[in-house]
Amino acid sequence: MVKCSECGLLAFTDSQTKQIQEATPEGRTQGRTWIKVPPNDYHDREAAPVCIIKMRRFKYTSGPNLVAEIGEEYPCNELVDYVPGMGPIDTWRNEMMNRSEANSRNHNFWLCVIAATSGIVGSIVGALISAFAQWMMTKPS
Repeated sequence: MVKCSECGLLAFTDSQTKQIQEATPEGRTQGRTWIKVPPNDYHDREAAPVCIIKMRRFKYTSGPNLVAEIGEEYPCNELVDYVPGMGPIDTWRNEMMNRSEANSRNHNFWLCVIAATSGIVGSIVGALISAFAQWMMTKPS
């Protein structure tokens, strides 16, 4: 169980431009859906909360109901730590790269285990064949 308010994948979608933006700390704690509108100005414009990987659909768009909804426990296994200033798409991209690196390290570990096991088994089989050949040569007829 996780809280969406603590997840880096929570975002706000601007109702006019449909652009996805970071859910600011104010949006997470106060329910203010502030959207950054060029040139670097924030406006309290209508926006909808969204999980960028669609693990949850939200009922409320702002205010205390939104704060309660994103603050409640929710069954999800994709929690990614929220880093202020890092957008949700960049957060997800970094998470996928970290997972890919971990899978690659795990894959390399198992390749090494298989190679070592093959070497050991090959040595044992070779020794058995050699011992059998030696025994066959020294066996009285």
